[in-house]
Amino acid sequence: MISIVMSVYNGEKTVGRAIESMLNQTYKNFEFIIIDDCSQDQTFNILQEYQRKDSRIRILHNEKNLGLAASLNKGIIESSGDWIVRMDDDDISLHDRLENQFNFIQKNPDVDIFGGKAIFQDIYGDEVEHYFPQWPPIDAKDIENFFYTTSPLIHPTVCIRKQAIVKIGLYNKDFSGAEDYELWVRAWKNGLHIKNMNTFLIRYTVDQGKISFKRIWKEFYVKHYIIKEYDFPKKYVFHNFAKLLKNILIKMKLFNENWSIRNIKSNW
Repeated sequence: MISIVMSVYNGEKTVGRAIESMLNQTYKNFEFIIIDDCSQDQTFNILQEYQRKDSRIRILHNEKNLGLAASLNKGIIESSGDWIVRMDDDDISLHDRLENQFNFIQKNPDVDIFGGKAIFQDIYGDEVEHYFPQWPPIDAKDIENFFYTTSPLIHPTVCIRKQAIVKIGLYNKDFSGAEDYELWVRAWKNGLHIKNMNTFLIRYTVDQGKISFKRIWKEFYVKHYIIKEYDFPKKYVFHNFAKLLKNILIKMKLFNENWSIRNIKSNW
């Protein structure tokens, strides 16, 4: 069985469509674990209504806000499936996503973590052009090269072998905002097999309003830590500083808005 794990905080405007996109999958054998991270809006009530309609949904409620990493870890630990599928509350899974991922598991028995492609959209649902069409990389060598600068996986498309991810320690809550990138690098360095499907799996929402200076700085810090911890070539120290400067300039709107919409997500 597959366990879908989604954490949500104040997602009343979008969580319904995210849930519907999973309940309408062509592949039906799954449980859907949704962690309400102490939302202050109507999110929890919306989740309870969906749970009453579909027994595959399990709701976990945090009494205080724990953040994404801790909430996801809670959902993974509580899950029953051998495979964990990630989902975010502002994205939409294409109707055959789970079927495609299940088939990929059957054809790739050595894989531990894999993702896929995404159709990028703004908060209004209009498609936006992605500045970096090579993301996510498909070729194994390209995936390896990506690890040195950014995540080779689109986080909400990812499917994870539960046993493998539990063994290396799950998400690290100290790296909030870039917990996925730190986990993928740690998995890669521990010898887990990581791949990408050349298949569109979700509609991925790009929301510039969620990109804060704090998040930009946190991403820089996490990447600086990874470069030092895993002894990456020193040239990536300068690459990381350059990316920090670019993201700050984008946030300050010293580049035009269209350019930043297409670019900002390529750094996640």
